[in-house]
Amino acid sequence: LGDVYKRQNFGNYTVTGATGATCFNVESSSVTFKASGKGGVNGGSGGNNVAILAYTDSTVTIESGNYTVGGDANGQGNSTVYVMSNGKAIITGGTFSSEAAFNGKYYVLNLQNTSTGSFQVSGGTFINYDPATGDDHLGGNFVASGYVSYKSAEDAETVTYTVGVKVIKSVRATLGSDITMKFTLPSNSYTVSVTLMVNGKEQTILLENPESSGKYNYIYQFTGLTPQMLDREFTITAYDKTGILRDSYTYSVLEYCNDLLAQDSVTSETKQVVAELLNYGAAAQKYVGADSSKLQDAIKQSN
Repeated sequence: LGDVYKRQNFGNYTVTGATGATCFNVESSSVTFKASGKGGVNGGSGGNNVAILAYTDSTVTIESGNYTVGGDANGQGNSTVYVMSNGKAIITGGTFSSEAAFNGKYYVLNLQNTSTGSFQVSGGTFINYDPATGDDHLGGNFVASGYVSYKSAEDAETVTYTVGVKVIKSVRATLGSDITMKFTLPSNSYTVSVTLMVNGKEQTILLENPESSGKYNYIYQFTGLTPQMLDREFTITAYDKTGILRDSYTYSVLEYCNDLLAQDSVTSETKQVVAELLNYGAAAQKYVGADSSKLQDAIKQSN
């Protein structure tokens, strides 16, 4: 597709590719795809089919519609959206799937192994494929900053992932005689909890009645801190009213210490105290036979 086809609106119609075909090959251009109802692109099946290819010097934007590709009889693998060379694919909406797995994986979003191109996903629904896992071979994370991929449905054969705006907007910690952590969410329509390991057992604490001032602050205080627990991770989760996990965030006092050490505005005296705290924690871990590698790495970075 050249510059003359800058916008493809399929309405309620589906374009289906022939055997072994690339249905839409975008090169040296920027093209936006959208559709309504059941409309969209079916890349076809039979041999190395591709629904939409973003090739050299191109940007493909997909706003809505249904995009899929069939199975492959030639052992080459089919791709729903494929990026090659320095192409770029931006996905803000739509439903994406592949009708058959190849080598145990569904090639829904596929990046050529030698490509310098990219995917940026800020919306959409994905069947049996999580865009947060990136490419089947190269790995990575295709989800855009400020967004999160969450499992929105699951049955015996299908797992559905949806990409939406992150729910946990910020996490802030202060360290005094206890740890006080504040998590800010956009509304009170979520169930917020904190999970951590205490004495070898996983404990989950439900946070209720958030403070509201246009946004919602959930406060968690932990008073059982010991020096060898500085790298203990807290996992904050937010579930929506239907019980679906919408967002999660992992934090630790060690991260808080590293943040202090990295800030130019923090005084050298405070940084010295933090460094001594890390040394004390590592020594305490060694004393009880725990793994102190994370704290030792932080000590090296803190000089």
